[in-house]
Formats: sequence, structure tokens, C-alpha cells
Amino acid sequence: IESPYKIIMTMFESDKIPDDWKDYLEMADEVIVPSKWCQSVFRKAGIEAKVVPLGYDSNLFRYVERENKANAHKPFTFLHYNAFNIRKGFPEVFKAFVKEFDPSEPVKMIFKTTVSPIPLPITKDKYPNIEIISGKTTESDLVDIIDRSDCFVFPSRGEGFGITPLECMATGMPAIVPNAHGI
Repeated sequence: IESPYKIIMTMFESDKIPDDWKDYLEMADEVIVPSKWCQSVFRKAGIEAKVVPLGYDSNLFRYVERENKANAHKPFTFLHYNAFNIRKGFPEVFKAFVKEFDPSEPVKMIFKTTVSPIPLPITKDKYPNIEIISGKTTESDLVDIIDRSDCFVFPSRGEGFGITPLECMATGMPAIVPNAHGI
């Protein structure tokens, strides 16, 4: 890129950037990353980076008063959403939910993904307490899904930042995430 000042904004999901990135990053006058964790990963490679966190639309993802589930008549609802990338941990969420909860318990799991067909053999007759929402949705539909959920579960194996937990937490929803990487 021919310009007088070069800025690169990037991130990486592992604890080591690819070897071939360093030459390109060194060409920049400034490197920006979204988390302190990414900053430390880049520093290990000899690249100094400034942290500029990513954000969410606070007009869209607003605080929601959730019911007291001890007295509510609807099931406690867990949510996991992503593109069903193996790194995001959807198989682990599915296995843990099925192992822990019987279909007769007042608990539900919502999987939201853009992938269709989904890569798990989940049928309504076998798993009546699991709802699959696949395909693209509008931002307002996503907010509706978040608003009817009680806890976000995101056991990602690597994130440069973690925007989906941030969106859910902005609504007041607790999020179960690893104490690792960019999250």
C-alpha cells in the first residue's frame, strides 16, 4: 500500500502469530489490536501494538430485565451463537448440555448459527429442549434471541477479542467463557 502512514488493525486467536505476518506488520507505522492479550502475543513476536477494543452497538444491545427464574413458568434458557466453527466450541456445549440436563427438566438450549445444514444430528424428537436457529437473521432478530435467553455459553478455544460474549453481557446476561485469550 502506497501511503504516507500505514496502520494495520488485526488480531490473532492463538498465542503465536504466524511467522509470515511479522514482515508485513513491520511495514506498518502503527499496529492496532483489540485486546491486551493480543498485544502481548504480538509483543512476543517483536511487534509493538496499541490496544483499541472493539465495541458493540449500545442502541441495539441494551440492558434487559430478566425474570426471576425461581418463580417463572418458562425454562431457563442457555444460548450459544456462532458460525459453528469448531474453534468456538459448539460440540462441547451440545455434549455438556445433553449430559447435564434431561429433556423433562425446565431447561432449554438455543443454538444460533449461520450454517445450514447444521453439523450436529439434532432433531426435535430426540432433543425436544434444544432449539436450532440457522441461517442469517437481522440484528433485531438476534437481539430478540438474546433477550429470551438467560445465559450465554461460549467455550471458545481462541479469540482475539470476543464480541459475542460482549453483546450478551451488554444486555445484562451472564456469559460463561474461558478465562483465556482475547476474551
